[in-house]
Amino acid sequence: MKYFPIKIVVLCILLTPVFYTGTISLIERSCVGWYQQAVEQRVLGDTQLLINGSMGVSESIEKNINLFLESDVWVKRFGLQLDILVFANEGDILYPFFPEITSEGMDIINNKIFLGIARHNYTILKQGLTVKVSVRLHHGTLGANLILAFYVSIAMGIFWIYYRRGVGKSIQENRERKKQFNALLVDEKAHKKSLGVLKKERTRLLQKMKDLRETYKDAQKKATITEEEMFDEIVSLENQLNENVELQKEKTYEIELLKDKLKKYEQKKGGQKKQKGFDFMAKRFSVLYKNIDMNRRAITGFLDLNDELQIKAEEVVHQLNENSDNVVIKRKVFAGKKHKSASFEVLFAYNGRLYFRQGEDHRIEILVIGTKNSQDKDMDFLHRN
Repeated sequence: MKYFPIKIVVLCILLTPVFYTGTISLIERSCVGWYQQAVEQRVLGDTQLLINGSMGVSESIEKNINLFLESDVWVKRFGLQLDILVFANEGDILYPFFPEITSEGMDIINNKIFLGIARHNYTILKQGLTVKVSVRLHHGTLGANLILAFYVSIAMGIFWIYYRRGVGKSIQENRERKKQFNALLVDEKAHKKSLGVLKKERTRLLQKMKDLRETYKDAQKKATITEEEMFDEIVSLENQLNENVELQKEKTYEIELLKDKLKKYEQKKGGQKKQKGFDFMAKRFSVLYKNIDMNRRAITGFLDLNDELQIKAEEVVHQLNENSDNVVIKRKVFAGKKHKSASFEVLFAYNGRLYFRQGEDHRIEILVIGTKNSQDKDMDFLHRN
């Protein structure tokens, strides 16, 4: 199966025993402290019986531990095993209790001398007891089997989820393939139908080609009859073509001459028109703005501006003529070689630039009018003047 979750199966198989053994080890380690404390609390039981000598310490400890183990659910039902060791501080083992081991205490017990038993019990209690508990959960017990079943069920659940997902993908893929197969069947039927139409068209074209061949043969026969007439007509047409070519060359040469004359005339006329515009503008500035002297470079730059920039530039000229203090100056520009007075730069319409200086007679001389694109040439002009 293409979508069978083999990796998930391997992981479930490998991780289930790992988690199982890890959980058993964790339970064994975590239960040691609790059972250690519980055994220590119940190991002696009723000390009055030990004081009056009615029962030996080892016998009492064995009885109390057995009662505790029988009452504990995890030990009795789930198979948890406790390894308990109780000994006196002098080293005598009190639990597990082995009757065959002879000692002073055991001799006293066998002789049933209660006073000796009591004295022996008191001596042991005075020395103190040490309890050591270890917990083990063996494989095959109910608790271990429940833990194993828990992890196996989780692994099976994860495998089932991925298995169902793979089955769903496989089903969806089969559906898509079925759709594609059906679409291919429909296309096959359409192509077969188109192929039938093409076969009919091929038959029709073959018949038409046959008719055209017959027509061509008839036309070829007629062409051989009139071939001489066609050659004569071709010769006549070639002669007319040569005459037309010569005439075209003559007309082309005349047109080029007329173009050169027209170009020279337009250049002459444009220069006169530009000079008239310059003279008119110089006269206009001198009449309208009495306190302004316009440099030739300034008038030329003004004429090169478009209508909108010319209006904005003339507005600045008007302000300089009326009161130069109202004009906003962007910066002071270095003085030229011939004049010691500084030049000033004024912006208009964002892209426009106007440079002027004030003479000793307080008249304003406009040096350059231009734009940001001509600023380098304008600055060079100011430096040289």
